[in-house]
Amino acid sequence: MYAYKGSSNDLTIRDFKKSQLKARWIYLASLMGKSLQTAKEIAKFAREKRINLLFNPSLYLAEKGKTFLREILKATTILVLNKEEAQALLKSKSSDYKLLLLKLQKLGPEIVVITNGAKELYAYHQGEIYSALPPNVKVVHSAGSGDSFTSGLLAGMIKKYSFEDSLRLGLVNSISVIQHIGTKNKLLTEKEAKELMNKYKIKVKKIQVK
Repeated sequence: MYAYKGSSNDLTIRDFKKSQLKARWIYLASLMGKSLQTAKEIAKFAREKRINLLFNPSLYLAEKGKTFLREILKATTILVLNKEEAQALLKSKSSDYKLLLLKLQKLGPEIVVITNGAKELYAYHQGEIYSALPPNVKVVHSAGSGDSFTSGLLAGMIKKYSFEDSLRLGLVNSISVIQHIGTKNKLLTEKEAKELMNKYKIKVKKIQVK
């Protein structure tokens, strides 16, 4: 898959009206070029205005390390990344999810979620660590799986679902997308997501922190 970001690399804070940033949540994904500095300014704005921020970095950003991303991480409410990105951000080779989660949480995020493809995901929320295994489905096209999971998770949090159900919502949204061609086909409505949550009954387990 080829992608050309074009003008999205040249966004400045002047491209946004402050009224556009008045929200309960801001979803901040991977930005490059001039837009990376803009991302830092948006994160600062979110922190000052007490706006919740979800940060979903790419491997490119994660490899820049925790010091480079310090200001964004301090402003982050939810950090979502995969195992490789988590290790890159922390400059760690550890596969100990508890250790990775706790180290990432200490950087500022209230909630941390680490995904790992078809394997178990792990999450930190309010002093608890959770795990959840995605349902086993036939994968037609894996592109978009991470974004669809993250958008589903955030939708659950905005809708005031429990944290466990927000994870489930993210997972069913993701497995729906990977069973179809394209990154947006088939994103779920809330009704469709609830139906799949009832169908798959995904177990979300709490794990001892210590």
